[in-house]
Amino acid sequence: MPLAMSRVWVQDNRYLNVLETRRGFLATRNATYTFVNGQPTGVTYVRNSEAAALVTLPATIVGAFVSGVVSGTSAKSAIATSKASSITTETSVVNAQTSYINAQAALVAAQAKAKASTNTAN
Repeated sequence: MPLAMSRVWVQDNRYLNVLETRRGFLATRNATYTFVNGQPTGVTYVRNSEAAALVTLPATIVGAFVSGVVSGTSAKSAIATSKASSITTETSVVNAQTSYINAQAALVAAQAKAKASTNTAN
């Protein structure tokens, strides 16, 4: 005889629970299922008004269109800003190259002057 005894419920995986979910026209329906020991025990539905969804449909469509236009305009603005930044960077590179060429020219001129003064002194 065992000292203690307990029952453990294990779900039989051969059975598949099919949970019905009702759908609505133009309205969001949220279903909340409750489970006890892995078995469904209940469902609660929350649904918005279908009439309100039908009335607000044109506004939703127009809002989505306007949002797309605004997004496109924002993207074009971002591209223009990026191009301006690229041009500024390229200008800095050209200025640095010009300074480098000027420094090389000054070095060549100083070397020529030094060579000329050395030849004149001899």
